[in-house]
This record gives sequence, structure tokens and C-alpha cells, in this order.
Amino acid sequence: MPAKIKHFPSHFWSRFKRAKNGCLEWQGCRWDNYGETGFEGRVRKTHVVAWILSRGAVPKGKCILHSCDNPPCGEPSHLFAGTKKDNNKDREMKGRGRYAAGEACSWSKLKWKDVSTIRDLYRTKKKNMYDLAKTYSVDPRLIWAIIHRKIWKVRHRGYHSRIEKLPKRCR
Repeated sequence: MPAKIKHFPSHFWSRFKRAKNGCLEWQGCRWDNYGETGFEGRVRKTHVVAWILSRGAVPKGKCILHSCDNPPCGEPSHLFAGTKKDNNKDREMKGRGRYAAGEACSWSKLKWKDVSTIRDLYRTKKKNMYDLAKTYSVDPRLIWAIIHRKIWKVRHRGYHSRIEKLPKRCR
């Protein structure tokens, strides 16, 4: 084994610094706040390399997630394997989603007050979907989606969220 590879683990771990919150933060190159390093002939995220060096190969179909929500962290006890779906759900639940929704969306014609009124008027049969669409100058399909809670589901930090599907203790 070449000396360069033989000493990689000690060199790799020396590039981290312990933070007050218990995280081991990468002090080297970062991209989008995630640490990066060369490993096995390609550039890899440092938290994935930390997982490989401490626990072995990444399970098939899984990605490595942070329980601490600190992208440069490589502390093995802060890492866990999960699916991309798990990662997206975790991100959205914590309000870190990239896609603005509701009033936070810059091109939204409606406000939460409008959505509430639309649902009330439809529920009490005072207006049908087509009348509501005309009143608010939107497509009737949008009114249908609002009424059936396909969109504008929950008021949460302005991001798409699936909070209503979580157990009450997690909301």
C-alpha cells in the first residue's frame, strides 16, 4: 500500500476541529458548506468518507445524513444512513426546503387569508370552484387543489411541508 493511501485516515481526521456543540467540523475545502476531499479516486463529501472510515461501506440505496444538521460535521455519532426520501422529509420538516410555497412564493397571487376564505365559501356552498376562480383571477384547477388540500396544506415557515402526516408529538 502506497504511503499516501496508508496515512490517509490520520491525515483526514486531522483536518477536523471539535466545535462547542460536539460536532467535528471540516476545516478544509467546502462546497455548499459541505466538506469535500479526494477519496478513492474521486471527490467525496467528508461526512460520507467519515462514515466509510468509521463504519464501512455506505449501505446500498442509502445516503449519509446528519442528525446534527451541520453540513461540515464528520462526527461518526452524528451520522446515520437513510434514503433520499428520508433526507428530503427531514429537510422539509425543519423548514430548510429550497422551494418556497404559499405567501413566501414570489409569484403567488393568493395569501393565507384568501385560501381560508376560498375553503370557507366552498364548504358552505356559497360559491362553486368556477366562481371562486373568477373572483380570485386564478385557474379553477388551482381552486380544486386548494379545496382538496393538495397545495396550501399547512402554514409552516413558507416552505412545502408534510407536517400534517407526522405524529402530533413531532409537529
